[in-house]
Amino acid sequence: PLDDDETPDDDETGDDDADDDSSTGGDEDGDGWTVAEGDCDDEDASIHPGVEEVSCDSVDNDCDGYGALSGAVLNGVEYATVPMALNDAEDGETVYVCPGIHTDQLYLNDERSLTITSYSGNRDETILDGEGLQTVIFLGEDNALPLSPLTVRTGLAQPWVGGACAGGGLMASSLSVRVIDCVFVDNVMSGAGGYGAAIAVVQQILSEHDLTMEVWIEGCVFERNRATPSDSNGGAVYI
Repeated sequence: PLDDDETPDDDETGDDDADDDSSTGGDEDGDGWTVAEGDCDDEDASIHPGVEEVSCDSVDNDCDGYGALSGAVLNGVEYATVPMALNDAEDGETVYVCPGIHTDQLYLNDERSLTITSYSGNRDETILDGEGLQTVIFLGEDNALPLSPLTVRTGLAQPWVGGACAGGGLMASSLSVRVIDCVFVDNVMSGAGGYGAAIAVVQQILSEHDLTMEVWIEGCVFERNRATPSDSNGGAVYI
């Protein structure tokens, strides 16, 4: 039974203790919500159903089951990972990457044009990391992608181009690639005859269709990106 007169320090239940029995089901933090009513943290008055969700803070502020893991934001909704947000994004929408280190590969190979950008606008705290295992971002021929400002690091080029490795940080066969104010660091292309340790843009059907490529790279920093062996092309960028 609960204390029914809303006084905090009495006990009306007739048991032998002097505590307030409302603690078993009451509103511990005084925010107007009990656990039974959906308060997912009854020790923090700023967290309860109906409160405005705070993006990219790794807290489920409104107790809707989302936001405890902050990967990205799409249309005001937090997603646990960046690929989950990319999967739900529709043509023309923007995915905002939360601060932190994100190790999932970003793979787009359809007909959407999306923008991927940092939620905070700080490229140094928003990091896409290939962990030395994979290309960090892959962009298919029918996609268009503005990318800004992010850090793309420790990617490993994969055999995207006729079996040749290409694009440790970013591999794109798209006709439109815009990379603005990004940092590419410690990306590697280690296959014989490969292309682009940090960025490779290779349109494999260009001659057949007489298409025009647009590649725009502005305000970016390239550090310690490596293409080996000697017959490889583009330690930083290959287009």
